[in-house]
Amino acid sequence: MPPRVWLIVQNVGDEADLRRQIARWDSCGVSGVLITDHMFISQAGGGGLTRALDRESPSPLDPFTLLGSIGALSPSLELGTIVANVGLLHPIFAIRHFAQLACVFGSDRVIAGLGAGWNAEEFEAIGLQMLPHPLRLARLEEAATLARKLFREGIASLDGVSFSAQQLPLSPFPPSPPRILLGGGSDDFLAVAGRVADHVDLNGSSRRQKLGRVAPADADRTRRVTTTVADLEASIEMVTSSALASGRGSSEISYSVLIDSIEFCRAQDIAGREARLREARHAPTADVSACPYALIGDVPRMRGLLAERVARLGLSAVIVRDGEHLEPFISEVVTACG
Repeated sequence: MPPRVWLIVQNVGDEADLRRQIARWDSCGVSGVLITDHMFISQAGGGGLTRALDRESPSPLDPFTLLGSIGALSPSLELGTIVANVGLLHPIFAIRHFAQLACVFGSDRVIAGLGAGWNAEEFEAIGLQMLPHPLRLARLEEAATLARKLFREGIASLDGVSFSAQQLPLSPFPPSPPRILLGGGSDDFLAVAGRVADHVDLNGSSRRQKLGRVAPADADRTRRVTTTVADLEASIEMVTSSALASGRGSSEISYSVLIDSIEFCRAQDIAGREARLREARHAPTADVSACPYALIGDVPRMRGLLAERVARLGLSAVIVRDGEHLEPFISEVVTACG
């Protein structure tokens, strides 16, 4: 079976525009849509004064309002977040949104993506302090644990480090549990994912580079291009080890990667395209051909690289951004991985 294709939604205009986009996604074989959860995105290397509103660039979207609209306009697209920031509010509010989507559209269509938050500027903009990484991960694990209990039992209590729930009922209560997606790349995150995630989106490995609090988006772009398929194999081993230690089976967890660089080109142009990507990501020695987040070349090369990655990592889905590459990527590359 070829992997599913999940699309990150970036630009939406009015209702007519949304209908056109959904019709295109349905017709070209997109399996589901994912929406990020950001209040704003700073410019590269940003700080408070560089946080400009750029009308020409994709702006953050409200995930749950838009997911509800897409679900109503498409009969089959899966609906999820990548990922809802549980560090800004009590997690029940995100959990309740996922439950409502599951009640309306079916739990099998809902991907409950939860995240710890990584952009300190967003916390600071509303008067909050972003917790240190270990505490954010603890909160994320507690949020996923609460979500799992509520999705399964409808009521739950939890005395956590950063929040609590006392005989908290979930209303509405979905007919079956939506899948819980977590995304990250640190060793500590991978241990958490093994204990509580149904699906793991494999981010760049922190063994290559840590994000930190200064310009984390820039650091993420660099570490992604330097991460290799072998690095992610090691990440999956850590998830599996954690899952087994907590009494879960490794088959309970599925995986995806975000392919953020897709460039169709002639074989003789590959070296130049890879060099430009290394330069743009400030990674002069990166082996782009071994990077799971990049596909550059002609169709046969892309097919071979993707098929190898799907096999080695056991990917059930690949995540992409929209663009003119979408149709040929699905029809000529992804379908050949079956």
